[in-house]
Amino acid sequence: MTRSLPVFDDLIVSDALPALVIGDAIDDCNEAARELFCSGKTLLCSLPLASFLPAVQPDGSDSMLAWHERVAAARAGLTQWFLWQFVRHDGGLIDALVHLEVEPAPDGAAPPRYHAPVRAQLRDLTQFRGIEWSRMQQALAGTAAIVFAKDIEGRYLFANRQFAELTGRPLDELLGRRDTEVLPPDMAEECGRNDSLVLAERRPIDFEEHGYLGGEPRTFLTLKFPLLRADGGAYGVWGIATDITTRKRAEEALQHAALAVSQADGDGLVQALTRYLATILKVDIALIGVIEGEGDGRVVRTIARWGDGVYLENFTYPLTTTPCQTVLEGFRLYPSRVREAFPDSHGLGPARIEAYAGYPLRGSDGSLLGVIAVLSRSPLEDEALIESVLKIFAGRAAGEIERRRAEDALRTSEASYRAMFDASEDAILVHDWDTGAIVDVNPKACRAYGFTAEEMLGLLPSELSSGEHPYTKETTVRLVERAKAGIPTTVEWHRKNKDGTLHWDEVHIKPAEIAGKRRILAFTREITARKLAEHALRESEEQYRSIFNASVDGLLLWNSDGKVVDITGNS
Repeated sequence: MTRSLPVFDDLIVSDALPALVIGDAIDDCNEAARELFCSGKTLLCSLPLASFLPAVQPDGSDSMLAWHERVAAARAGLTQWFLWQFVRHDGGLIDALVHLEVEPAPDGAAPPRYHAPVRAQLRDLTQFRGIEWSRMQQALAGTAAIVFAKDIEGRYLFANRQFAELTGRPLDELLGRRDTEVLPPDMAEECGRNDSLVLAERRPIDFEEHGYLGGEPRTFLTLKFPLLRADGGAYGVWGIATDITTRKRAEEALQHAALAVSQADGDGLVQALTRYLATILKVDIALIGVIEGEGDGRVVRTIARWGDGVYLENFTYPLTTTPCQTVLEGFRLYPSRVREAFPDSHGLGPARIEAYAGYPLRGSDGSLLGVIAVLSRSPLEDEALIESVLKIFAGRAAGEIERRRAEDALRTSEASYRAMFDASEDAILVHDWDTGAIVDVNPKACRAYGFTAEEMLGLLPSELSSGEHPYTKETTVRLVERAKAGIPTTVEWHRKNKDGTLHWDEVHIKPAEIAGKRRILAFTREITARKLAEHALRESEEQYRSIFNASVDGLLLWNSDGKVVDITGNS
């Protein structure tokens, strides 16, 4: 039955590895070695070492010369782990990971000119060079991931090309070494600590591992999992690491951008945005501008600029000759040579601008408001990060521009409203939606009621009523509720002025929204004279009826058409 990935166990497990004791020839071997070479001990120990080596190793080196160099290094006390190829007596090739150790001298004392033999422990890679190994190598060659395996003592037994490039060492110099020999001290300590945790907990664990490599801080997302024997004992660690330095930098930049946008506030918000933007993207200049005009006459009027560590004076420039004209439909990046692309943009040359990135500012309705842009004297590289940061800042800047425009429009609208409010010949009272208290009055109301505007603020409708039934607090509450329900209400109301005099008003009550707040409006016009005339007329009619009915003579009353309209009982 074909074995799958668990054959990698054979690469790491150190129990009963094939071992050869080699001097000028093979002096001794164990059973595992005899099985590996398909030879008996007598045959293995009767032939010179050259009989078991190809003339040339796969890397092109002379086998015997390279072997003697390795042995000499081991005798000099240098750790030796390396990939090597042997030849069986039947001509078959053996690929192995070799670990050389010097054999101790007999009786512990080395005689003069004694050349100690070496013990070669072999980890058979031959089966890995078959289908399974080819598949793994193809997979590792096609990924940016860093892949490695260590034994329980932390020695590298396997690593791919990406790991070798990371450390700046040839691959064959990595095998058999520990983290402390190939990684910076802080990173080696962190990796070793994480390996120990995986081995102790017997489960896969994700880590973020950090270190300075090539003079730059790097961050790796590493999945480490233990390699376990059938009895559950751990004999190694397998790791797959991905360099996430760029992603982490992008995340940090976006976090800083979001924080900057959330913290920027007040009148200096737009200026602060340009400063934060330039700092986060590490550019020389950042600007925010609104677009004004029509057609080819459109211009950009900056409302905030930050450059070379200071806020810059705002100015206006033509849109059509600058890279800003190309961002009106979406993000645009000129990573380098932007001056050559826009030779008529007079501001780029004197400032020695090399790169440009911009993003359109759009309102909540999709309308074009302006642009936000960054300019750099050196090339810009991380396009995705720049676009993401600009997008965050663009949303905040567009919102602020809309807010300012809305405030300007509101101020204009309020000025017009106030002018009409103050000039009205009707008394106008503005009431709070919830409490009914007066929150604003016009001059006519002050003159009619005899109060100053300050005195009227906070008064309730019932405090301006006569209090005679039905002109009471209960009635005012019902009338206000009708108006809040959207029912137009007109009533004649008996009011009381500041001086205690009573007057009659015709009152129109309706709901309204003023400056974004719901209000109750009361328009009042005094009708006291009319009410007095109506009262006098009623009294006159009653007097006439008394005289008419009390007459002893028969009386008839005709109208202008000659028709009888009234008659006494005596007629």
